[in-house]
Amino acid sequence: MRYCIGFLCDDNTNQFREQYYKKVKETHTNIKPLGHLPAHITVKSPFDFEDEELLIKKIEELAKEIECFSVAYRKIERIETEIYEILWLDVIETGFLRNFHNKLLKIFPSSETSYDGDGFHFHTTLVIGNDLSDDLSSISMTTEINALILMATDEDHIEDYKVLKAFRLKEKESWH
Repeated sequence: MRYCIGFLCDDNTNQFREQYYKKVKETHTNIKPLGHLPAHITVKSPFDFEDEELLIKKIEELAKEIECFSVAYRKIERIETEIYEILWLDVIETGFLRNFHNKLLKIFPSSETSYDGDGFHFHTTLVIGNDLSDDLSSISMTTEINALILMATDEDHIEDYKVLKAFRLKEKESWH
């Protein structure tokens, strides 16, 4: 099985992604549907793991250590891969996100085609397709993160991933 780990974005971010997808779909026909996955910030690129029960247990333990938090976006970007183009919300990287990504790299193996490591770019995918063009403007938006998600597939195409399980994060401690 192939797995991927991400932070689940809030409902506002999901709605923004859906509206953005609909807008792009009006002028582009060669785009992939992403509605089967909720908006998320990937923190570990796809990897193989043999023992799903152990994997779930490890992620459960990690989620128990993390308090809910906010993430800010700075702009919409377009990147090209060997297969397709991606429009995404560019995350303003924090020390926490980088440290958490590095922690995951020590626990879970990376594939030889992985984007993991120092060059890993935190983002929320909006649209995947070909010949994409759009207003790649600055954006001021935040998303509330309250869960880690484990996504899985037998294949390695984005359209084949499904959410296997969501893991609630700790509620923020309030000052008394």
